[in-house]
Amino acid sequence: MYEIDRPFPMKSPVETRDSSLYCKFHCDVGHETKDCKSLRRALDGLAAKGFLKSYLSTSTGGNGKKFYKKSKSPSYRRDDNDTDPEIVVVISGGLAAGGPTMRGQKDYASRFGQVMLCGNALIDHFPKVEICESDRGKIATPHDDPLVIELKVANLKLRRILVDTGSSSDIISTTCLGHLEHDPKTIEKIHYPIIGFGGGITHPQGIITLPLRVGGRHQSKNLNVRFLIVKDLTAYNIILGCPTLNQAKAVVVTHLMLMKYVCDKGQVGTIHGDQKLARDCYLTTLSPEAWGKTDEARASSKRKQDEMEEKIKK
Repeated sequence: MYEIDRPFPMKSPVETRDSSLYCKFHCDVGHETKDCKSLRRALDGLAAKGFLKSYLSTSTGGNGKKFYKKSKSPSYRRDDNDTDPEIVVVISGGLAAGGPTMRGQKDYASRFGQVMLCGNALIDHFPKVEICESDRGKIATPHDDPLVIELKVANLKLRRILVDTGSSSDIISTTCLGHLEHDPKTIEKIHYPIIGFGGGITHPQGIITLPLRVGGRHQSKNLNVRFLIVKDLTAYNIILGCPTLNQAKAVVVTHLMLMKYVCDKGQVGTIHGDQKLARDCYLTTLSPEAWGKTDEARASSKRKQDEMEEKIKK
């Protein structure tokens, strides 16, 4: 996803607008999201910067130069009843790469260019990491399962944590956050929406920093992670993205369903994924019934599944 600034308020008086039409970009009535001119301008701006090339087809003009034209498929979702804009499918943007503002992103890119030109990149020591057959856990192969792990966050050990190397944000659901010890006063407010590749708009509820421990006590990596808070992640409690994976110097091997990382003491630690849990989460995400559940109902379903898994282990 790509983050853009919140649009200016609508100019027309509320009394003159059609209250049956709602724009998720403005969070106001007056027109539908698919007819929002501000959103279209924002998407055009992203396209001009080259962020939406996968949704544009290229053509060659008479002078041999390539130019982009709009794809036949829409660049945003329709506001149909079968569309849930709260679902976070793929995450880009967030707090990484300079944050959500254009100034921050330009400064980030500028610093990278200066380092490459001057050769002043800091040496980041990285230990030797070996991966071999002995690292294989109890997994069935071949498989296409994601890496789903268990970590300690704040005061609890949490399961259903998706390791996503394609996410530039660490994300936590409000349901999960509600079970953790935290001070609500520390939640930072944010005022920008997140736009998904399909055009679905999600308004994060804030940002919170929580302590996180990767691995056990003897192979621990302790971090303070800034989580983007969203209403729901369907099957997962947390999505662990690039910021934390990079901090932990993680090496992710999805084929073996494992992650190696550098511990606080400098040695290399290993954490294995849960293949059965990964498949359960994936099926829950695809289940049509999941979209109609409330947060409370979905949380109850997760607890029941966790209890069943604990009984099987015993």
